[in-house]
Amino acid sequence: LALKARNVGLNLIAVGGAPRDFLLKGSWPHDWDLEARWAGPGPAPQGAAAEKLLRDFCRSQEATYKVEELSFLVFRLKRRDGGRERFEIACPRTETYPKGPGPFGHSDFKVRLDLGLPLEKALQRRDFTVNALALSLLDGSIQDPTQGLADLALKKLRPVGPDFAKDPVRLLRAIRFRLKLGFTWHPELEKAAKEFRLERLTPHYLREEGFKENFFLFMRDFAQLWPGRMGAP
Repeated sequence: LALKARNVGLNLIAVGGAPRDFLLKGSWPHDWDLEARWAGPGPAPQGAAAEKLLRDFCRSQEATYKVEELSFLVFRLKRRDGGRERFEIACPRTETYPKGPGPFGHSDFKVRLDLGLPLEKALQRRDFTVNALALSLLDGSIQDPTQGLADLALKKLRPVGPDFAKDPVRLLRAIRFRLKLGFTWHPELEKAAKEFRLERLTPHYLREEGFKENFFLFMRDFAQLWPGRMGAP
Protein backbone atom coordinates (compact mmCIF):
# COMPACT_ATOMS: atom_id res chain seq x y z
CA LEU A 1 0.00 0.00 0.00
CA ALA A 2 2.83 2.41 0.85
CA LEU A 3 4.60 1.67 -2.43
CA LYS A 4 1.40 2.28 -4.40
CA ALA A 5 0.92 5.59 -2.61
CA ARG A 6 4.47 6.64 -3.40
CA ASN A 7 3.74 6.13 -7.10
CA VAL A 8 1.22 9.00 -6.94
CA GLY A 9 3.42 11.28 -4.83
CA LEU A 10 2.16 10.33 -1.37
CA ASN A 11 4.18 9.08 1.58
CA LEU A 12 2.16 7.02 4.08
CA ILE A 13 3.36 7.21 7.67
CA ALA A 14 1.91 5.34 10.65
CA VAL A 15 0.83 7.39 13.66
CA GLY A 16 -1.22 6.68 16.78
CA GLY A 17 -1.34 3.22 18.29
CA ALA A 18 0.62 1.19 15.71
CA PRO A 19 4.13 2.57 16.39
CA ARG A 20 3.37 2.83 20.12
CA ASP A 21 2.23 -0.77 20.45
CA PHE A 22 5.06 -2.11 18.31
CA LEU A 23 7.62 -0.44 20.56
CA LEU A 24 5.81 -1.70 23.67
CA LYS A 25 5.00 -5.25 22.58
CA GLY A 26 7.12 -5.98 19.52
CA SER A 27 4.10 -6.90 17.39
CA TRP A 28 2.00 -5.00 14.90
CA PRO A 29 -1.71 -4.30 15.52
CA HIS A 30 -4.48 -4.98 13.02
CA ASP A 31 -5.72 -1.36 12.99
CA TRP A 32 -3.48 1.29 11.46
CA ASP A 33 -3.82 5.08 11.45
CA LEU A 34 -1.96 6.39 8.43
CA GLU A 35 -1.24 9.95 7.40
CA ALA A 36 -0.73 10.69 3.71
CA ARG A 37 1.97 13.31 3.20
CA TRP A 38 3.14 14.91 -0.02
CA ALA A 39 6.34 13.35 -1.37
CA GLY A 40 6.18 14.34 -5.01
CA PRO A 41 8.12 16.99 -6.90
CA GLY A 42 7.10 20.60 -6.58
CA PRO A 43 4.73 22.18 -4.04
CA ALA A 44 2.12 20.08 -2.29
CA PRO A 45 -1.39 20.16 -3.80
CA GLN A 46 -3.77 22.35 -1.83
CA GLY A 47 -7.52 22.51 -1.32
CA ALA A 48 -9.65 20.62 -3.83
CA ALA A 49 -6.56 19.28 -5.63
CA ALA A 50 -5.27 17.69 -2.44
CA GLU A 51 -8.68 16.18 -1.65
CA LYS A 52 -8.96 14.74 -5.15
CA LEU A 53 -5.49 13.20 -5.01
CA LEU A 54 -6.14 11.39 -1.73
CA ARG A 55 -9.67 10.36 -2.70
CA ASP A 56 -8.57 9.03 -6.09
CA PHE A 57 -5.74 7.04 -4.51
CA CYS A 58 -7.97 5.43 -1.89
CA ARG A 59 -10.71 4.67 -4.41
CA SER A 60 -8.12 3.07 -6.69
CA GLN A 61 -7.62 0.39 -4.02
CA GLU A 62 -11.21 -0.87 -4.16
CA ALA A 63 -10.23 -4.12 -5.87
CA THR A 64 -8.37 -5.12 -2.68
CA TYR A 65 -10.14 -3.09 0.00
CA LYS A 66 -13.63 -1.97 0.89
CA VAL A 67 -13.27 1.81 0.98
CA GLU A 68 -15.40 4.06 3.19
CA GLU A 69 -15.08 7.84 3.35
CA LEU A 70 -15.47 9.30 6.85
CA SER A 71 -15.48 12.87 8.15
CA PHE A 72 -12.57 15.25 7.49
CA LEU A 73 -11.39 13.33 4.40
CA VAL A 74 -10.52 10.18 6.35
CA PHE A 75 -10.75 6.91 4.40
CA ARG A 76 -11.23 3.51 6.04
CA LEU A 77 -9.90 0.54 4.08
CA LYS A 78 -10.88 -3.03 5.02
CA ARG A 79 -9.48 -6.06 3.23
CA ARG A 80 -11.90 -7.86 0.94
CA ASP A 81 -10.20 -11.23 1.40
CA GLY A 82 -11.14 -11.43 5.09
CA GLY A 83 -7.78 -10.27 6.38
CA ARG A 84 -7.92 -8.44 9.70
CA GLU A 85 -5.82 -5.44 8.71
CA ARG A 86 -7.74 -2.19 8.63
CA PHE A 87 -6.32 1.16 7.60
CA GLU A 88 -7.59 4.67 8.16
CA ILE A 89 -5.83 7.10 5.85
CA ALA A 90 -6.08 10.81 6.60
CA CYS A 91 -4.74 14.05 5.25
CA PRO A 92 -2.53 16.18 7.55
CA ARG A 93 -4.61 18.92 9.11
CA THR A 94 -4.77 21.68 11.67
CA GLU A 95 -7.72 22.10 14.02
CA THR A 96 -8.74 25.55 15.25
CA TYR A 97 -11.21 26.04 18.10
CA PRO A 98 -13.38 29.15 18.51
CA LYS A 99 -12.11 31.77 20.93
CA GLY A 100 -13.30 31.59 24.51
CA PRO A 101 -13.39 28.98 27.28
CA GLY A 102 -16.10 26.79 25.73
CA PRO A 103 -17.52 24.33 26.55
CA PHE A 104 -16.75 22.52 23.30
CA GLY A 105 -17.86 19.18 21.93
CA HIS A 106 -15.76 16.49 20.29
CA SER A 107 -15.79 18.15 16.85
CA ASP A 108 -16.29 21.85 17.59
CA PHE A 109 -13.34 23.02 15.54
CA LYS A 110 -12.52 24.16 12.04
CA VAL A 111 -10.23 21.99 9.95
CA ARG A 112 -7.62 22.97 7.39
CA LEU A 113 -6.31 20.10 5.27
CA ASP A 114 -2.77 20.41 3.92
CA LEU A 115 -0.73 17.59 2.35
CA GLY A 116 2.39 19.71 2.83
CA LEU A 117 1.83 20.58 6.51
CA PRO A 118 5.09 20.15 8.46
CA LEU A 119 5.05 16.93 10.45
CA GLU A 120 5.64 18.74 13.75
CA LYS A 121 2.50 20.84 13.24
CA ALA A 122 0.45 17.86 12.06
CA LEU A 123 1.30 15.90 15.21
CA GLN A 124 0.25 18.80 17.45
CA ARG A 125 -3.40 17.82 16.96
CA ARG A 126 -2.88 14.37 18.48
CA ASP A 127 -3.78 13.58 22.10
CA PHE A 128 -0.72 12.10 23.88
CA THR A 129 2.98 12.19 23.08
CA VAL A 130 3.11 8.36 22.99
CA ASN A 131 0.51 8.53 20.19
CA ALA A 132 2.43 11.23 18.30
CA LEU A 133 5.24 9.02 17.01
CA ALA A 134 5.51 8.90 13.21
CA LEU A 135 6.76 5.66 11.61
CA SER A 136 7.75 5.54 7.94
CA LEU A 137 6.25 2.50 6.20
CA LEU A 138 9.04 2.58 3.62
CA ASP A 139 12.21 2.60 5.73
CA GLY A 140 11.00 2.02 9.30
CA SER A 141 12.41 5.29 10.62
CA ILE A 142 10.66 7.01 13.53
CA GLN A 143 10.22 10.74 14.02
CA ASP A 144 9.48 11.97 17.53
CA PRO A 145 9.07 15.76 17.71
CA THR A 146 7.08 15.64 20.98
CA GLN A 147 9.49 13.39 22.96
CA GLY A 148 7.01 10.52 22.98
CA LEU A 149 9.79 7.92 23.13
CA ALA A 150 10.95 9.26 26.49
CA ASP A 151 7.38 9.18 27.83
CA LEU A 152 6.96 5.65 26.49
CA ALA A 153 10.06 4.53 28.37
CA LEU A 154 8.77 6.19 31.56
CA LYS A 155 5.24 4.80 30.95
CA LYS A 156 3.76 8.27 31.23
CA LEU A 157 0.75 9.80 29.49
CA ARG A 158 1.47 13.43 28.62
CA PRO A 159 -0.74 15.69 26.49
CA VAL A 160 0.59 17.08 23.24
CA GLY A 161 -0.92 20.42 22.29
CA PRO A 162 -2.28 23.49 24.07
CA ASP A 163 -5.86 22.66 22.98
CA PHE A 164 -5.81 19.22 24.61
CA ALA A 165 -8.44 19.98 27.29
CA LYS A 166 -10.90 21.51 24.81
CA ASP A 167 -12.03 18.09 23.59
CA PRO A 168 -13.92 16.31 26.43
CA VAL A 169 -13.42 12.89 24.79
CA ARG A 170 -9.71 13.16 25.53
CA LEU A 171 -10.45 12.89 29.24
CA LEU A 172 -12.13 9.56 28.49
CA ARG A 173 -9.16 8.47 26.39
CA ALA A 174 -6.78 9.41 29.19
CA ILE A 175 -8.72 7.13 31.54
CA ARG A 176 -8.88 4.33 28.97
CA PHE A 177 -5.18 4.43 28.13
CA ARG A 178 -4.26 4.43 31.80
CA LEU A 179 -6.21 1.18 32.12
CA LYS A 180 -5.09 -0.27 28.79
CA LEU A 181 -1.37 0.50 29.06
CA GLY A 182 -0.91 0.62 32.82
CA PHE A 183 0.69 4.06 32.43
CA THR A 184 0.60 6.85 35.00
CA TRP A 185 -0.40 10.43 34.23
CA HIS A 186 2.30 13.03 33.75
CA PRO A 187 1.85 16.16 35.95
CA GLU A 188 0.88 18.07 32.80
CA LEU A 189 -1.99 15.64 32.27
CA GLU A 190 -3.04 15.85 35.92
CA LYS A 191 -3.27 19.61 35.50
CA ALA A 192 -5.11 19.40 32.18
CA ALA A 193 -7.66 16.96 33.63
CA LYS A 194 -8.89 19.73 35.92
CA GLU A 195 -9.52 22.03 32.96
CA PHE A 196 -11.99 19.86 31.02
CA ARG A 197 -15.55 21.10 30.52
CA LEU A 198 -17.95 18.15 30.36
CA GLU A 199 -21.25 19.84 29.49
CA ARG A 200 -20.96 18.79 25.83
CA LEU A 201 -19.80 15.24 26.53
CA THR A 202 -22.36 12.80 25.09
CA PRO A 203 -23.29 9.30 26.32
CA HIS A 204 -22.20 7.93 22.94
CA TYR A 205 -18.53 8.64 23.58
CA LEU A 206 -18.78 7.53 27.20
CA ARG A 207 -19.99 4.13 26.01
CA GLU A 208 -17.60 3.99 23.07
CA GLU A 209 -14.48 4.63 25.16
CA GLY A 210 -15.66 2.77 28.27
CA PHE A 211 -16.45 -0.53 26.58
CA LYS A 212 -13.03 -0.69 24.90
CA GLU A 213 -11.67 -1.65 28.33
CA ASN A 214 -13.16 -2.96 31.58
CA PHE A 215 -16.27 -0.80 31.73
CA PHE A 216 -16.66 -1.02 35.51
CA LEU A 217 -13.05 0.06 36.15
CA PHE A 218 -13.44 2.78 33.55
CA MET A 219 -16.58 4.16 35.19
CA ARG A 220 -14.95 3.97 38.61
CA ASP A 221 -12.08 6.14 37.44
CA PHE A 222 -14.42 8.48 35.59
CA ALA A 223 -16.63 8.92 38.68
CA GLN A 224 -13.60 9.91 40.73
CA LEU A 225 -13.07 12.83 38.33
CA TRP A 226 -16.77 13.74 38.11
CA PRO A 227 -17.58 15.78 41.27
CA GLY A 228 -17.92 19.45 40.46
CA ARG A 229 -17.12 18.99 36.75
CA MET A 230 -20.54 19.55 35.22
CA GLY A 231 -21.25 23.23 34.76
CA ALA A 232 -17.74 24.23 35.79
CA PRO A 233 -17.16 27.95 35.25
